[in-house]
Amino acid sequence: MKPKLSFLCLLLSASALSILPVVSQDAAKPITKTDAQLTQERHQACYVAIQSQILQHINPEVSQANRFSRVLRPMPPQYYTHKIVSENTDGIIAFEIIHINRMNPSPTPVVVATGTFNSKTSELLLKNNQSGESVMASEHPLIKKNSDT
Repeated sequence: MKPKLSFLCLLLSASALSILPVVSQDAAKPITKTDAQLTQERHQACYVAIQSQILQHINPEVSQANRFSRVLRPMPPQYYTHKIVSENTDGIIAFEIIHINRMNPSPTPVVVATGTFNSKTSELLLKNNQSGESVMASEHPLIKKNSDT
């Protein structure tokens, strides 16, 4: 009985090896991303950092009912947005924080702050216009002014 059992185990393991797929060398190679994909990922990381560290603190909160109301506008009359200005080869992205006042008949965007985002370290810095040096976003007067109110 034992020789038959070991023969069956050997037969099953041999047949299992023939059924299992063989990993090819092409499948084992790491997937490389194109430059456009890397740039898009860096811009997305920059957008998320700006949204969470800056815009969330300085934009007025719009309630869920007002956001989807047919009567009221979905955007507040005054709000801030951002625009990516440039990017260098080291992964440093320069951006601007723009204030838009829709109370005016012809709203004009005004740049209120400039900053940089280091995509390698995920560090977000805003340039302090008074001192001329770059500071962390939470230390910038724009965010401190709006968090006090």
